[in-house]
Amino acid sequence: MLRLPPALELELRGELIALEEQQKMSYVMSIELMAEERGVQIGEQRGEARVLLRLLTLKFGPPSPEIQQRVSEADADTLLAWSERVLSADTIDDIVD
Repeated sequence: MLRLPPALELELRGELIALEEQQKMSYVMSIELMAEERGVQIGEQRGEARVLLRLLTLKFGPPSPEIQQRVSEADADTLLAWSERVLSADTIDDIVD
Protein backbone atom coordinates (compact mmCIF):
# COMPACT_ATOMS: atom_id res chain seq x y z
CA MET A 1 0.00 0.00 0.00
CA LEU A 2 1.26 3.45 -0.88
CA ARG A 3 0.88 6.27 1.62
CA LEU A 4 1.50 9.86 0.57
CA PRO A 5 3.28 12.27 2.87
CA PRO A 6 0.74 14.50 4.68
CA ALA A 7 1.55 17.58 2.59
CA LEU A 8 1.07 15.72 -0.70
CA GLU A 9 -2.12 14.08 0.57
CA LEU A 10 -3.58 17.51 1.35
CA GLU A 11 -2.53 18.75 -2.08
CA LEU A 12 -4.14 15.73 -3.77
CA ARG A 13 -7.37 16.22 -1.80
CA GLY A 14 -7.43 19.89 -2.79
CA GLU A 15 -6.95 19.03 -6.44
CA LEU A 16 -9.69 16.39 -6.30
CA ILE A 17 -12.10 18.85 -4.70
CA ALA A 18 -11.31 21.40 -7.41
CA LEU A 19 -11.82 18.75 -10.10
CA GLU A 20 -15.16 17.71 -8.55
CA GLU A 21 -16.36 21.31 -8.54
CA GLN A 22 -15.15 21.91 -12.09
CA GLN A 23 -16.75 18.73 -13.46
CA LYS A 24 -19.88 19.07 -11.29
CA MET A 25 -19.53 15.52 -10.06
CA SER A 26 -17.92 13.75 -7.17
CA TYR A 27 -14.91 11.54 -7.62
CA VAL A 28 -14.56 8.47 -5.46
CA MET A 29 -11.35 6.49 -5.65
CA SER A 30 -11.60 2.72 -5.90
CA ILE A 31 -9.56 2.42 -2.71
CA GLU A 32 -12.17 4.55 -0.93
CA LEU A 33 -14.91 2.25 -2.14
CA MET A 34 -12.99 -0.82 -0.99
CA ALA A 35 -12.34 0.74 2.41
CA GLU A 36 -16.01 1.62 2.77
CA GLU A 37 -17.09 -1.91 1.85
CA ARG A 38 -14.61 -3.38 4.34
CA GLY A 39 -15.89 -1.03 7.03
CA VAL A 40 -19.44 -2.17 6.39
CA GLN A 41 -18.37 -5.83 6.62
CA ILE A 42 -16.55 -5.25 9.89
CA GLY A 43 -19.49 -3.34 11.34
CA GLU A 44 -21.91 -6.06 10.30
CA GLN A 45 -19.74 -8.78 11.84
CA ARG A 46 -19.32 -6.88 15.10
CA GLY A 47 -23.04 -6.16 15.35
CA GLU A 48 -24.02 -9.76 14.72
CA ALA A 49 -21.41 -11.01 17.20
CA ARG A 50 -22.74 -8.63 19.84
CA VAL A 51 -26.32 -9.77 19.31
CA LEU A 52 -25.36 -13.45 19.39
CA LEU A 53 -23.38 -13.03 22.61
CA ARG A 54 -26.35 -11.24 24.14
CA LEU A 55 -28.74 -14.01 23.11
CA LEU A 56 -26.39 -16.69 24.44
CA THR A 57 -26.09 -14.85 27.75
CA LEU A 58 -29.84 -14.46 28.10
CA LYS A 59 -30.52 -18.13 27.37
CA PHE A 60 -27.53 -19.93 28.92
CA GLY A 61 -25.72 -17.40 31.09
CA PRO A 62 -22.38 -15.81 30.27
CA PRO A 63 -20.52 -17.76 27.57
CA SER A 64 -17.06 -19.13 28.29
CA PRO A 65 -14.01 -17.26 27.01
CA GLU A 66 -13.58 -19.96 24.36
CA ILE A 67 -17.12 -19.43 23.04
CA GLN A 68 -16.64 -15.66 23.13
CA GLN A 69 -13.48 -16.03 21.05
CA ARG A 70 -15.17 -18.33 18.52
CA VAL A 71 -17.98 -15.81 18.16
CA SER A 72 -15.59 -12.88 17.74
CA GLU A 73 -13.65 -14.74 15.03
CA ALA A 74 -16.68 -15.97 13.06
CA ASP A 75 -17.80 -14.29 9.84
CA ALA A 76 -21.17 -12.55 9.55
CA ASP A 77 -22.90 -15.45 7.73
CA THR A 78 -21.82 -17.95 10.38
CA LEU A 79 -22.97 -15.61 13.15
CA LEU A 80 -26.37 -15.26 11.50
CA ALA A 81 -26.74 -19.05 11.26
CA TRP A 82 -25.71 -19.47 14.89
CA SER A 83 -28.18 -16.77 15.98
CA GLU A 84 -31.02 -18.65 14.29
CA ARG A 85 -30.16 -21.78 16.29
CA VAL A 86 -30.63 -20.00 19.63
CA LEU A 87 -34.41 -20.47 19.48
CA SER A 88 -34.32 -24.26 19.32
CA ALA A 89 -31.03 -25.14 21.04
CA ASP A 90 -30.90 -26.94 24.38
CA THR A 91 -27.22 -26.20 25.00
CA ILE A 92 -24.72 -23.63 23.85
CA ASP A 93 -22.84 -26.42 22.06
CA ASP A 94 -25.92 -26.98 19.86
CA ILE A 95 -25.40 -23.45 18.55
CA VAL A 96 -21.66 -22.93 18.21
CA ASP A 97 -20.55 -26.15 16.61
